[in-house]
Amino acid sequence: MVGVDAVDTIDITHLVTQLLLRILPTSASAGDRCCNAEGQPRAVSNEPDEDIQQSASVQLEAREQAGCHLWDMTSSVEAASVAVQHAALNLLPKVMMEALGQNQLRLAELLAGALANILCHHTLAEQAAHQTQLQQATVDATFSTTDAACLAELFRLLTTALKGPGSSAWLVPMVQTPKSFFQHVVWITDNTLNTTLLERHASSSISLDCTPSCTFPFSQRLQLYPLLPLSSACRAMNLLLALAYTSDQALRQVLAAGAMPVIISMITAYADAVKRGSALQLDADTEPGEASAGPSSANLDTFTFVPTPTAVLTALFLCQVLAQESDNPLFSEHSTMLCAVVTQLLHLHDLLHCRASMQGVLVVILACLDSVLWLDCLLSNSAALEAVFGVLVNESGFEEEVGAEEALQGQEAAWAVLAVVIRHVDIADSSMQCFTAHIGALTSNHLAEISPEGAKYVQRRLLQALQKTATSPSPDDSQQHKAQEALRCALQAQMTNSDQDAS
Repeated sequence: MVGVDAVDTIDITHLVTQLLLRILPTSASAGDRCCNAEGQPRAVSNEPDEDIQQSASVQLEAREQAGCHLWDMTSSVEAASVAVQHAALNLLPKVMMEALGQNQLRLAELLAGALANILCHHTLAEQAAHQTQLQQATVDATFSTTDAACLAELFRLLTTALKGPGSSAWLVPMVQTPKSFFQHVVWITDNTLNTTLLERHASSSISLDCTPSCTFPFSQRLQLYPLLPLSSACRAMNLLLALAYTSDQALRQVLAAGAMPVIISMITAYADAVKRGSALQLDADTEPGEASAGPSSANLDTFTFVPTPTAVLTALFLCQVLAQESDNPLFSEHSTMLCAVVTQLLHLHDLLHCRASMQGVLVVILACLDSVLWLDCLLSNSAALEAVFGVLVNESGFEEEVGAEEALQGQEAAWAVLAVVIRHVDIADSSMQCFTAHIGALTSNHLAEISPEGAKYVQRRLLQALQKTATSPSPDDSQQHKAQEALRCALQAQMTNSDQDAS
């Protein structure tokens, strides 16, 4: 007797193989083209054959339906494995490229989505790492279309591949392509993000004489931009981030492709939206490496004028990675603008979406930049300084799924930033009130262990500042004096304990 599991396996195998057959192109035979449905000879005509066109449309719709089901099924490792066993890694990229060549964009999107799902499964991704034709076809496909849905799935496919086993093999066609793949992805992102151009297009007031601040010809931007909603920008940023992580060479190529102005453009657009109170809620985009359950029925060509928090957070992480090259002129020449928007977001920290993640990476970026750029801002902006303390004490905890390593990195950066600020603080400054208000955090053994040297320096400087005020109080300031004396004693005790532990 055949078991239930065996029956299920047989059913999955049958379904997947049938779907793979149905996505293949079919062409009418010569006899079919010369005869009608009754087998009678067709009359010779110069007019387009409506029957053939209708038949082709029906066939394409059937292929798209099969592609949609295949996308759904490949989210399961069992179905994806069957697809790979039946040469899907060879078949799908060929059919996808043929579909792009015939402007069958929906079919191409579906096949790219199915391939991305297959690569979400580790063992199958290992097999895909040896498929050079698949890798080259995927890279070539990104140059073959400006369709937003296709590009979004192609970016998801490439990002998933770069985060999985065999990432170095996938990097080869990206680096060796005759055209600059890195610049192409940055270009697509930039075209997606130029809100000024989009608003002009939407209001039908575009003039070819206007010159937006961009490194690409306006005619090219006009041709591509209206097709790309911000969902594509998030996928493109994910891909750039994955590329930057692969190697130092790839990181420098991302910089050379002009990523920094695009990143700053995205962050600035979001900061302006937060300030206006019109920023979007966190979007529910599928994370790279996570299988998608199928294409959304939403209209991807709907104009959205504000970058989503997910896209912005990805851009911030990318900026954090690129900051490893902070001495690179391609990064440093944008440091002032970057610092301005980072401090602006820190000032608005109470209004940020995915606040814990965003605050942490903002402080890490700040610590990577020259303190000359941001010191005056933090000294005069208590709200921004409060955000740094918020990262230090991890006030949002792990409610927003901030990883432990990510939180620790933010806390280390917070100590580094606070050590710079306290060096220039006067006891009468408003920024000093931030330090005294967080005396509990500054004297915490747990937090001090994160960065012992930074913590000890901050504590010593704060103690010196408080000792300057340890004079006989007047009747008007006795309460304040008592409070400062209590803080001084707490700090003194903390430093004594630290010195005893060290000895």
